[in-house]
Amino acid sequence: MRLLHFAETGEVVGGVERYLAALLAGGGAASGIEHAVVTHAAGPCAYAGPWPATSWPWMAPRTSAPAGPATVDAVPIFHAPPSPAAIAALGRAAFAVFCHDHRWWCPSGTRFYLRPERPCDIRAGTVSCGLRYHVLRCGSIRPGPTVQGFVRAAVGREAMAQAAVVLCASEFMAREAVRHGAQANRVHVAPLPVTMPVDAPPPPAAGTPLVLSASRLTPEKGVEQLLDAFGRMRTDARLVLAGGGILERRVADVVAVHEHRDRITLAGQLSDAALRALFAEARVVAVPSVWPEPFGLVGIEALAWGRPVVSSGAGGSASWSRAELGVLTADPFDSDAFATALDRVLTEPVWSERARSTGAAWARARHGLDSHVAALTAALAPLAAPQAA
Repeated sequence: MRLLHFAETGEVVGGVERYLAALLAGGGAASGIEHAVVTHAAGPCAYAGPWPATSWPWMAPRTSAPAGPATVDAVPIFHAPPSPAAIAALGRAAFAVFCHDHRWWCPSGTRFYLRPERPCDIRAGTVSCGLRYHVLRCGSIRPGPTVQGFVRAAVGREAMAQAAVVLCASEFMAREAVRHGAQANRVHVAPLPVTMPVDAPPPPAAGTPLVLSASRLTPEKGVEQLLDAFGRMRTDARLVLAGGGILERRVADVVAVHEHRDRITLAGQLSDAALRALFAEARVVAVPSVWPEPFGLVGIEALAWGRPVVSSGAGGSASWSRAELGVLTADPFDSDAFATALDRVLTEPVWSERARSTGAAWARARHGLDSHVAALTAALAPLAAPQAA
């Protein structure tokens, strides 16, 4: 089977790009799949594959596209909403989409209202979103990005309706895809793979316990709520915030006046190796997302490393936010409750024990690369059939 992945960029900067890098590095020839990547943005490409990576302006809201790339009789998979012109330029009727996030139907891509600070639960649409977008501050208020977001979401919903296969990383996202126009019999769940430690999960580090948060610094990720909760903890702990984003300056200002600022580290964007080192050192991983998480990859990674998690349980993260796996849920808008949950995980050994045994085994069985490739192959087999003919 040959798969042609359409990616936004060749740089490994986020969850989608990390997924593609892992897939191309370890889900190739041995599994009987050949992968190649076409990036929307020109420039250096970190992906390796049997065919040279190319760039081609395929993403919405573009209204035109040059001649399509050579598909080598491959199954096209769009990892972000494609423009109708790009779909037409490929010259084939059957294609797949992978709904990694809410950009496929939501103009802001966050499903989160900034003004009342609460998740959006409406069925996204041009009219329904248009009535709320500026009033509830769904996203940028600049005209250009706002229009682009609405066009992208409308095109994304149409592409989902046309797609022969719609891939989703969680049952939650599968339900959302159907809710926004995907045909239910074409939707398949393919849980994303995570990086696994080579050996059994190491024991928690000694000394002052480390609370780790690894996410983008954006409003919907709940980092400000986490900082508030950290200030209310009874346990003396350290907090590391790993990641970058539009809230970097604001978060830095909050940390500068925080009562525990000497125990808070802003680590910035880290390499995979540096992030793995922090997972090994952490005593608990915090996932205080206030938006409906499509999947919550960092929580799965924490379990793979045998680390307990305090999670909001929002959206797709509900699938792994289970006590038996070593995950304690708490409302990030209730700072005292989230602080109490962090204290419990740090002082009650049962949470670490569950994560190192049941949680790690569950993550390895469900979220290994082999399991993901098997789900991908099963879902895409009908589209690949003409290749074998």
